[in-house]
Amino acid sequence: MSMHLIEDLVEETVHLTDTADLPAGQKRSILGNLFNLQSWYFDTGYTHFRVMDVLLRYRFVYKINLAAYPDIAASTVFDKETGGWVKTNDENNTPLGYAVAENEKTWLYFDAGGALWQRLCEQGALPGEDQEPPGKLAVPDLIHLVLKEAEKQQQFLLLEQWYALLVNAILFADFSAEDGIPPTFSGLAQHEVLSSIRAIVQRNQVGNRRKSNDSDNDNYLELPGLKATLETTQSTEEAYRIRFLLDLKKTVAVLTTSYQKEIKATAHPEKKTDLVFRQVNAFLEANNWIYAPQQEQRWLWYKDNTAQDRRFIMLDLDVDKKTLFCKQALQHALLLKWQHMEADTMPRHFHFYRDIVAFLPDDWMKKNKKSISQWGGWKYDIKKTEKELAGSIDQLTAALEFLGNTYFDFLQEEFPGKFFTRDPGQLLYVLENGEGELGIIPEYMIFNSRYHILLAFAVHSFNNGHRSRGTELLEKARAISESERINKHLKENILAPVFEHWAKHGEIRYPVPWNSYMLAYYS
Repeated sequence: MSMHLIEDLVEETVHLTDTADLPAGQKRSILGNLFNLQSWYFDTGYTHFRVMDVLLRYRFVYKINLAAYPDIAASTVFDKETGGWVKTNDENNTPLGYAVAENEKTWLYFDAGGALWQRLCEQGALPGEDQEPPGKLAVPDLIHLVLKEAEKQQQFLLLEQWYALLVNAILFADFSAEDGIPPTFSGLAQHEVLSSIRAIVQRNQVGNRRKSNDSDNDNYLELPGLKATLETTQSTEEAYRIRFLLDLKKTVAVLTTSYQKEIKATAHPEKKTDLVFRQVNAFLEANNWIYAPQQEQRWLWYKDNTAQDRRFIMLDLDVDKKTLFCKQALQHALLLKWQHMEADTMPRHFHFYRDIVAFLPDDWMKKNKKSISQWGGWKYDIKKTEKELAGSIDQLTAALEFLGNTYFDFLQEEFPGKFFTRDPGQLLYVLENGEGELGIIPEYMIFNSRYHILLAFAVHSFNNGHRSRGTELLEKARAISESERINKHLKENILAPVFEHWAKHGEIRYPVPWNSYMLAYYS
């Protein structure tokens, strides 16, 4: 975000305030809160001199000849030739004001409500009416006053920019409950000042003017687009806070009715989540897959093949992301043998896994793009009807049927056959850097841990009579784990037992996988 835009906005708003038909005391309060907002929330420079005449006129800024206050001159430090910030000469270095050298005099400018203003009030150096600090305004109250005056003076660009600033600062959490912004949709909808702000921008059709199609817009003075912003939401609450701010074609009453309907639809999701199991299980059971119960909103099926591998299909429902994720996974018979383990149904023991969308061809994805969420799974919004959700599940099972054993066949072809024809050093490089200018990780990179790559080659070398080569690879894995900062659980629970077993027995027992499920298990 360009801070110059914020500085320009405040400057224009100072002139708006100056020409407003408001009491001088209220103008002083608005000016004080404008500059407090600018300095507190945004990393801007000292811009008072752009509008110093206005700030002096309404007694938000005061100007004194420093020579007339020797006690202040003696207790402060600043560059006496060029001026600049004036600070106390104690350990706190408290900023007091800004010094300017003019005609062999040094003038000190300072804000009402600041440390120097307080000091002069206590000394009785300021008259009675000047000893009142500018009134403090909550963020919504300040912006409300500005928008009302911008509408009155027909300063529509200023109105649009201030509303965009409010919206962006709420969305990026610069403004929060501490600043008077309710954290919930209901709180926003019931907030009298924010509802009045909303009415002002609706009246002036702000939502039809300055819009960005980027939800991560860097320009705080440009209103983000509703659709782009909603795409990243993960809850009904978040979505309706956004709608309150950006869906300006709808009244608060209409949004409230819709919000309550969605909350009611998601209050008892069990029936619609159970639909996933009933429908997918019927499809997989008919194809000889066996169901293995898992945690809530996760479903797992497995099938053992003649090579003694165990294949898996796993679904995870993320209600907030409105997505049903589907993975295929494998416990490889050779790796199980190296680990001295039996096949089980724990995701943390998957040797290989992949979201099935990664193996669906582009033409299939293009044809069925309306069914795929932005998160890489199947759309599954429990607010939808059972009929609509059943259609989504049908699309998923159709994808499984279309893929068949594509991923499993790929793994069988890749490991151990092709894998051990590659150079382990090159594999480590590709894992770290990818291939080509874009650094893309190729499909053949089936291991996601350099330790597991090195140890796989070490075991393979041992089994083929190349003990010295195997020892070299194992020691390389150990050296990396000891010299670099790695996850504590990976080091202590996954790798350490391998090296300890090697030291005691002179053989390598291949480690259990290090994957996201194992990480979650130890977290």
